[in-house]
Amino acid sequence: MGGMEGGIRVPSIVSWPGTDFKGEINYTTSQMDLFPTIMEIAGILIPEDRIIDGKSMIPLLKGKSGSRHQILFHYCGKQIHAATYIHNDKKIWKIHWTTPKFVPGTSHCEFVCHCFGDFVVHHNPPLLYDLENDPSESNPIEVKSDPYYSDIILRVNKARDEHYSKLENVPDQFSFSNSVWKPWLQPCCNFPLCKCTDDHKGTS
Repeated sequence: MGGMEGGIRVPSIVSWPGTDFKGEINYTTSQMDLFPTIMEIAGILIPEDRIIDGKSMIPLLKGKSGSRHQILFHYCGKQIHAATYIHNDKKIWKIHWTTPKFVPGTSHCEFVCHCFGDFVVHHNPPLLYDLENDPSESNPIEVKSDPYYSDIILRVNKARDEHYSKLENVPDQFSFSNSVWKPWLQPCCNFPLCKCTDDHKGTS
């Protein structure tokens, strides 16, 4: 689903009795926030020899307002397809530079949603959605209809360019050889059937 809300908006539930953490966070966070959160809980300093994009969720869990993201970028493969922009900690906007090429008249891809080439649609200007009033991303806002909307696009475009400028080349984790199924890495205790039986947990 690329950066569409239907593919990235999921709830997270954590149980930790005996803490003073707030029961619910109604705020956009990311899986990358788990690392700095666990590091703070463990009393371990965050490494300073690299950029850490996540933010500790401890302030949010305690009902405070600190350590919030203003912009969250949403990747599809190696490319940024969309971003969530929280304006003044209140209004939540969604910007799409690229979206999957859905089957006409539907909101799904023919087989699977890919991230590149003829499988996607590029938007210039980007699509803009008001997530509070349109979480299904059904009604894009006409960006040119109001300077306020154009300003949002300019801010997020600039942030995306700055984000890209800080990236470093690393081995491609999304290459074909890293993506295909490797039978020799599959746990197997009854070759060639690879059907393992646990006396306590049944068959898996």
